[in-house]
Amino acid sequence: MKRIMFIISLLSIIFISCSNSEKNKQKFSVNSDLNKQLPKVLFITTGVNFEKEDKDLPKGIIIAIQTFNKKGIPVRLEPRDVLFDYGFLSQYSIIILSTAKDYHDGDRKYSLTYMTNEELNNLKNYVKNGGTLIAGDNIGRNYFNGTDRILEKQELNPENYPLSEVFGVILKEINMQGYKVNGKINNELQGEFLPQVDYNLWTLAPYQIVSNKIKTLAMWKKDTDSIPAIIKNTYEKGTAYLLASSDFINPIVSGGYWSVSQIEAFYNYVSEQFIKEKEIAISINPWPNAHNSAFCVSFNPTGEIEHYKFVISRLKKINIKP
Repeated sequence: MKRIMFIISLLSIIFISCSNSEKNKQKFSVNSDLNKQLPKVLFITTGVNFEKEDKDLPKGIIIAIQTFNKKGIPVRLEPRDVLFDYGFLSQYSIIILSTAKDYHDGDRKYSLTYMTNEELNNLKNYVKNGGTLIAGDNIGRNYFNGTDRILEKQELNPENYPLSEVFGVILKEINMQGYKVNGKINNELQGEFLPQVDYNLWTLAPYQIVSNKIKTLAMWKKDTDSIPAIIKNTYEKGTAYLLASSDFINPIVSGGYWSVSQIEAFYNYVSEQFIKEKEIAISINPWPNAHNSAFCVSFNPTGEIEHYKFVISRLKKINIKP
């Protein structure tokens, strides 16, 4: 009789656990420390392609959403207004800033090339306190009044550009005609990232490294000359990725540099590095091999060993490993 009652109780636990799985799925404990949070991504964009009547999202944003979502990482889209709200930024683990065409309209209110010191310092503090920043070229290089910061000293350094410390480099405009970009980020993303440039291409590039925690993921190459093109820098508690161009995260079909699979590989690398470096013990990963419920059975210390063996054997029969 005891055995029958125990089995009934066990089956009740399994049934309740399964029936409540959907209800309880979204109940997670959130730690205010970015270093302990499950990843959440914020993509700064006006959200539409203003050159098209159907106003589709830029393809690069769709790729980001799909790639992160496959790992159970939510992505939120917001216009650049939120850069003034540090409290809002601090709720996200990864922020993506792209200056690629169609990701923002032409108005200075939305363009990411024009930024106030307040916005840049919010981003600086965001990374300092544990956030991960992915930024393309020319992020905040102009003051909001239109003045190019680089005109002051012919470079972007910690004195006139708060993100210089975050990226760990001093930036200068260099003509990349004759250069190509080669790199190795992981096994899925390596080789030639950009063929040799056969026209005048003036772009911001690191010409002086001021951090000893930089990892170069790709280089501009011309004969024996090498200039960092994609870098990863550890700044205080956080991480910053600087791309030579936002077109690396904009697909070829939209005029960018990388294929869809290359962009996916990059975002997979970023998310995997985040989880690894932050030593996050829990991650939401519904694909593949996920379970929609879990339960625990506590054995009474005064029970009989035969009862325990029987329960364990039943669990194994339904592919539950105690």
